[in-house]
Amino acid sequence: MTIGSVSASTVSTLLGARNSQAVRQAYDTAATSTPATSGDKVSISEAGRSASRAEREIGPDNVEFYQIAPWMADYGFIVSTKLGGKYIDDPTYGIDRSVRAEYSQRIEDITRQLMQDHGIKDTQTHYEKLILDKEFSEMVRQDMLDRVKNDARLVELLPKVGKSFLLD
Repeated sequence: MTIGSVSASTVSTLLGARNSQAVRQAYDTAATSTPATSGDKVSISEAGRSASRAEREIGPDNVEFYQIAPWMADYGFIVSTKLGGKYIDDPTYGIDRSVRAEYSQRIEDITRQLMQDHGIKDTQTHYEKLILDKEFSEMVRQDMLDRVKNDARLVELLPKVGKSFLLD
């Protein structure tokens, strides 16, 4: 097999070379030798094939599958990465827990109904429709915003939890 104009055996030699002189010698040999023929073979291990498939496929074993649309993150709160930790810079840090809980419950209820209405029933359809399909995700974002604006109590809570920017 030839990679560009360098054979697989030369690549193997280059990869195994320990110093620049050995690399130059291997390159010079490759430049003056005959190119590889179709009879040259390179084998890829099962582990290599599996890793290659994993890079192409997004599935339950790939963390990318579980991401949320960036616009959805705006409705959430900053959380600490340390057990029991608190973010002092979080603008909602000092608010009444009941206000934060009511806001969170209303957002959760709207989000559940939104997902159901748009046919997003599992992690795979969530990934396909809200991450990969940018136009569909934008349409769902607009629908979410409309639902938030139509909930008078939620609109009242937004400034209290530092989320008034969502209405801009």
